[in-house]
Amino acid sequence: NTHFVLDGDSIKQMDKVLLKKYSDNTYTTICVRGCPFTCTYCCNDTFNTLYPKEKRVRKRSIDNVISELVKIKELGVFENIRFDDDEFFVYSVKEIEEFSEKYKNLVGIPLIIPGVTPATMTEEKLAPLIDAGLKYVRVGVQSGSKRSLSLYRRPCTNEQVINSAKILNKFKDKLDPPCYDIILDSPWEDESDLKETLALLVKLPVPFALSMFSMTLYPSTFLYDKALREGIIKGEQEIYGKYYYEYKKTYMNKLFFLLTDYTSRGVRITSQTMGILTGRLGWILYGILKLWLIPIKLHYRVRYLIRGAVRDARRWDWTRIKRFFVKERRF
Repeated sequence: NTHFVLDGDSIKQMDKVLLKKYSDNTYTTICVRGCPFTCTYCCNDTFNTLYPKEKRVRKRSIDNVISELVKIKELGVFENIRFDDDEFFVYSVKEIEEFSEKYKNLVGIPLIIPGVTPATMTEEKLAPLIDAGLKYVRVGVQSGSKRSLSLYRRPCTNEQVINSAKILNKFKDKLDPPCYDIILDSPWEDESDLKETLALLVKLPVPFALSMFSMTLYPSTFLYDKALREGIIKGEQEIYGKYYYEYKKTYMNKLFFLLTDYTSRGVRITSQTMGILTGRLGWILYGILKLWLIPIKLHYRVRYLIRGAVRDARRWDWTRIKRFFVKERRF
């Protein structure tokens, strides 16, 4: 009763109908504040530097989290729960086992965890979560370049990334295809660094998707200060107008999108194929592979629409179908 929303031309008091309309059927919360790592592009590194004597990580108790989610379930509005933590897997095995048991018995709504790092995710932690209802994870990879990983102070190696991908693949019958985060447009990366990242990604078991972010140098982070010193940027005014989903239109960037177009559909691009794509005449093969995508994409889009329409029609819910057609008119 204390929340209001702009619906059309008027402000209305939030109710279950409006909550479902604007929430995309997913409830988002956090279980962990802060992060134990010091990635140089991230605000957490800045916070840790500002407050060196404070705890880097503050975890909510399992009962506290479950209590919140039980109340959310009682609303009867949400179809998914999302933990938007920077690093959920800092919880111990014992804590995750306790959470999973209570979540399965008391909540039982499909769970999404986008804050996963290969350095902390283990099969011992993942298995009980999947049994409790975990259906999707997003994993921070960022780069496969050793030089870039050192600059970013990433806490994991390429070997750990591959191992984590293999663990996730063991549960592919229960999990949706995982997503791996990648940073593009770094001013400190050249073509050789991007080739290393692509070489790493083609080693991962399919299916998987990529989520690409154009590097944004947030003020007060280590990389922002470095870019300022080196004359790469002149000040904050260059940052506030930048959108991290706007990528440079380079051939190497296009290869990442081509890769995820195939791997997200379970089609593997081999190391040999990627070697050709990153070579001098790679654009020829790139054009061929793009043409092959046309019937594949058409098939998946039609299947998505039919499945969604049937599922929603059974519940007399036309919200997502309307959203689909609104989105289609934009392109």
